[in-house]
Amino acid sequence: MKQIICIVLVAALGIFVNRTIPLSIQDTQNQKPIRSKSLRLARIPYGEKQNTAPLSPLGVDDVFEPGELDMDVDGSSVGPYRIRVSEDGKYSIIYFNKKLILINNKSSNIEREIFVGKDSYVDFANSKIYSIFHKTVHKDYVDEKGVIRVGATEELWQFEVYTLNGVLLKAETEALNSALSRAIKAGWKPRWAYILYADSKNNIYLVEDDSFWRLSLQQLPPILQISPSGSINYINIKIDSKFLKSNNNYIIQMIVKNERIYICAYFDPVKTVLSIKNKKNKPVRWGYPLQQLDIFIFNFNGEFINHYHTKFNEMENKKYAIDKDFYDIVRIDDKSRLYIKSFVDGSVWYHMNCEIKKDNIESITIDEDLPDVIDLPTFAIIPYIIWMYDPEKQIWQIKAKVEEPVYGGSFSPKTSCWDVDAQGNLYYLKWTKDALEVWMVPANESRK
Repeated sequence: MKQIICIVLVAALGIFVNRTIPLSIQDTQNQKPIRSKSLRLARIPYGEKQNTAPLSPLGVDDVFEPGELDMDVDGSSVGPYRIRVSEDGKYSIIYFNKKLILINNKSSNIEREIFVGKDSYVDFANSKIYSIFHKTVHKDYVDEKGVIRVGATEELWQFEVYTLNGVLLKAETEALNSALSRAIKAGWKPRWAYILYADSKNNIYLVEDDSFWRLSLQQLPPILQISPSGSINYINIKIDSKFLKSNNNYIIQMIVKNERIYICAYFDPVKTVLSIKNKKNKPVRWGYPLQQLDIFIFNFNGEFINHYHTKFNEMENKKYAIDKDFYDIVRIDDKSRLYIKSFVDGSVWYHMNCEIKKDNIESITIDEDLPDVIDLPTFAIIPYIIWMYDPEKQIWQIKAKVEEPVYGGSFSPKTSCWDVDAQGNLYYLKWTKDALEVWMVPANESRK
């Protein structure tokens, strides 16, 4: 039985290159040699102090084999795990567990560090940061027999809104929390609420979960829209049955961009599983074959606007796959060009050895006799390829090679180490021996 798995998109960040190669994946007529120029935008030394990049990985020896433990590690691994770029390409934000670093891409300078929620949505256009999170609170109550019950808990969802300087905007925070409370009481059920978008009028758009694994295309969850004043609205989307290939049509992610809702449906008719391996030749990450993709576009009234379909073929006897978790797979630019993260079946992750200068460590005491340079635990890096699809030319090109770290047994927070701006410039993070770097592949460049 055919399966469809859907992804919806926003903008993304990426990488650079420098050699000439054939890029089409569909047929030789569409292959074009392109010479690329890689640009390094910023370099941030590893460390604990201001304007340094925290990096304290658990290490390869602490990476559990998939399925070995049904639990997350205790969060002791620290490091950059996400990058987001402004639509105009002027700024990048790098996410760490305890802070955000704002980089001016034009001057290559660190503008500031911001200490807010780690899963925050950065609204570059309106210079705001939205953080949504939940906390467990203890709640005693009296039951129907009048007996006081203790030990009960309740999950409370909350907003916080900040400026890009990290200043809490109390009035907006209160309005959003009031609206969110009303929406939940009315039946909106956040499992792991996720902010999709903030528009030019400061309306924000949320979904109940950042992952819609095995959620049918016939049952798309409503998008919750909250205005700055606290009014709420729901956007309901329905895909015409003529596009549904079977009863097993799945969406896994929604993303909103340019006041449009893009839904990407991935088809896996053969259910083949591909993998990335470690140095012991054991699979450590799985994925589905990169075969075909359907894009459904809607407006904010939930009205259907457009649909297009693209198909992949194998190239050079390589089998390309997308992660089975379907997280952070797709980006889109203002020309409706798609960018898709994939890996080559059978590729091997490689080990990364990094070091940190003693002068960049805050936690050491004066009497500690440490060397000037301290080696960090060896961790793993997974190689990925970013494909770009141009719907006008109907060709696929390899845009860039990127990488994402595996700091330890936990894949949470989820990594997202690349992005694309509105013009199609691709940005990505690169780990070097002593510093984290930000690189960019210009919009007119591609790579193999």
